Amino acid sequence: MIRKELSLIVNSILVPLAAGLFIFLAVFRLILPDGTDSAPVKYFTGTGMALSGPVILLGIIVSLFHLGNPFRAYRSVKKIDTSWLSREVFFTGAFFGLWLLYYILESAGIVNSYVICLTIMAGFLSIVSMANIYHSTGKPGWSGFNTYTGFLGSIIILGSVAVASIAVFYRAFSGEAGNLIFISLLMALFVTALRFIQQSFLFAKLKPDDEWNMDSLVSGSSLNEATISRYKIFMIAGWLLSFTGIVFSLLFFKSGVLVLNEVFAVLFAVVLAGEFLERCGFYILGPE
Repeated sequence: MIRKELSLIVNSILVPLAAGLFIFLAVFRLILPDGTDSAPVKYFTGTGMALSGPVILLGIIVSLFHLGNPFRAYRSVKKIDTSWLSREVFFTGAFFGLWLLYYILESAGIVNSYVICLTIMAGFLSIVSMANIYHSTGKPGWSGFNTYTGFLGSIIILGSVAVASIAVFYRAFSGEAGNLIFISLLMALFVTALRFIQQSFLFAKLKPDDEWNMDSLVSGSSLNEATISRYKIFMIAGWLLSFTGIVFSLLFFKSGVLVLNEVFAVLFAVVLAGEFLERCGFYILGPE
């Protein structure tokens, strides 16, 4: 199941990462007063917002491998009025298109707040649409609020840790910028804790369904004991990695200990691996 859905799993990690980078850094630019650590802050916000574009594009390219014929991808937006999949394709494409416009204007020295706001909106709506694709199926484990926490939470978790890593690279983690990054990491920790609580309730609700019944027919899948066990292993392992990466990012960032490029690159990789494992667990609940 995971192998077949690998392109979608990777896409569902890359697009929230891009959205998190762009949204957090755009907000930082808005909040931080002019002249506050101007050079480092300018470089780290500009770099992060610029990097979000290639990440979106990579996510789009990877998702094409899930299609039978990638050259017919344009057809997937034909049902935008009724299909969450069409909306997700549309908003992700709009996210990249608006980012490209932002980047061209930024390179020309033009700051257009409307374009930045539209880019933020498109990025957010692409993830909302992505979550609704699965939430609307009614499948066990997908129809609860945990689906939204999973996908939308990735914006905060991946975005905050990625931003912290870039800030460390540019040494832009002092003063107001440092405070904002610390707050964003606290938000990520809160989301991670909320996910754990939600999963604890979901673990209790998921029961083995080894025999045919009407619920299996309607949901399109039967959750046998092996499937539930694999789901729990992936989700717990992913949560532990994400939690560990965020906690150590907070500790090192606030204390000033080991605030090194290599350390935060490793911590970001740990969180990224955690998000990947959690998403793999999520997809395990789908039909074979």
